[in-house]
Amino acid sequence: MKYTSDLRTEIIDLYKKGWNITKLSNKFKIPRTTIYHWIDMQIEKPLNEFSLTRRDVYDNQFKLERLELINTIQHFVISMLDISKEKKLELVYLLAEKLYPIKTICRVLGMQPSTFYHDKNRKPEVYLIDEADDEFKSLIQSIFNESDGRFGGRKIRIQLVKDGHIISHQRVLRLMKEMDLKPNLPDENYNNYHKRKYAYKPNIISKSEFYPEINKIWVSDITYIRVRKEHYYLTVIIDLYSRKVIGHQLAKTLGSSELIELMRITFQIRNQPKELIFHSDQGLQYTAKAFKSYLKQNNITQSFSKKGCPYDNSVAESFFASIKKEEIYRHIYNSYDHLRICIDEYVIFYNEKRPHASLKYSTPSEYEFTFT
Repeated sequence: MKYTSDLRTEIIDLYKKGWNITKLSNKFKIPRTTIYHWIDMQIEKPLNEFSLTRRDVYDNQFKLERLELINTIQHFVISMLDISKEKKLELVYLLAEKLYPIKTICRVLGMQPSTFYHDKNRKPEVYLIDEADDEFKSLIQSIFNESDGRFGGRKIRIQLVKDGHIISHQRVLRLMKEMDLKPNLPDENYNNYHKRKYAYKPNIISKSEFYPEINKIWVSDITYIRVRKEHYYLTVIIDLYSRKVIGHQLAKTLGSSELIELMRITFQIRNQPKELIFHSDQGLQYTAKAFKSYLKQNNITQSFSKKGCPYDNSVAESFFASIKKEEIYRHIYNSYDHLRICIDEYVIFYNEKRPHASLKYSTPSEYEFTFT
C-alpha cells in the first residue's frame, strides 16, 4: 500500500514530539515496521548507536540462528497439522487485527497473500448466497420431515416452488447432500431376504394413456404384506384420471366378500358414478360370481387385463411400488393394527401431499379439485 509524503511527515513529527511507535501504528493503522523504516530513513542517528562489540555480533548471530530454527519447526508443524484454508484465513484476519504484517502472517502459515486478499475483496453477493442457503436448508428440512423422509430433491423443489421460492433442482440436491438427507432408506433390520421374498411383482391389467374424466375408469389390485409370521392383504381401488386411491382395505383373509364390501363403500363415497368401468386382473376375487353379480347390479362394466402384459396396470403397480419403497420397506411392524394405521396414514400422504409428474406435479386431490 502506498502512503503520501504528507502522511509520512506528520508521523515523523509526532514521533519527534514523543509519540511511541505503538500509538502511531494504532492511530494511523500502519504497521509498526513501516513506521520504523520511515524513522530510520528520515532521522539521522549518532554513529555510536551503530557501534557493535564482538559480543553483540555473537549474540545477534545466535538469536538469528535460533529464530531460523524456530521458523523451520513452525513451518513443519503447520504442514503436519494440515490446517484447512478456511482456518488459515481466520488466523490471518485475527492476527491482522493486531496489526501484524499480512505477508509475514501468510509466510508463517504457508499461504499466498493473494489468497487472503482474494477472500477479503470478493463480492458481498457470495455471502448473501450463503445466507440464502441457510434459509433454504431449514425449509428443505421441514418438507423432508413432513414427508417422513420420503421426498427426494425433485419433489422437495416442487413443494418449494409451490410455496413461492425460486430454486434449482441442482441447488436442492447440493443442500440435501450437505445436510446428509437421504430419502427412502430402508430399515436396517429389513434384510435382503425379506425384500427378495416379498418384493412387488407386477399385476396384469389394461393400460391406457388418456383418461378424460373423473370416475370413468377405476383399477384395482391386491398385494400381500408379511408381519412377523402372518400375511395380510392390501386391496386398493384407484381412479385413473387423478391417480387417487379412492378405496383401500387391509384384510387378514383374501376372499370376494372383502372385495365386495370395499367396492360397495367406495361406490357410495364417490356418489355412484354412471358408465363406470372397473378394471382388474383375472384373480379369483375379481372373477368370483358374487363380485361379478354386484358389478352387474350397479351397471358397472367389468374389464380384465390380458395375460402376459406386465405394463397394463402401471398406475396401480406404481402405487404399490411407492408404498413399499416409501413405507413398508422402511419399517418393521409389530402387529396387524400397527400395519393398518401406518397404511391409512400413507394413503392420506399419497393423496394429499405427494406430487405426481403425470399430474403436472399436483397431488391427486389437488388435481381432482383443479382440473375437474
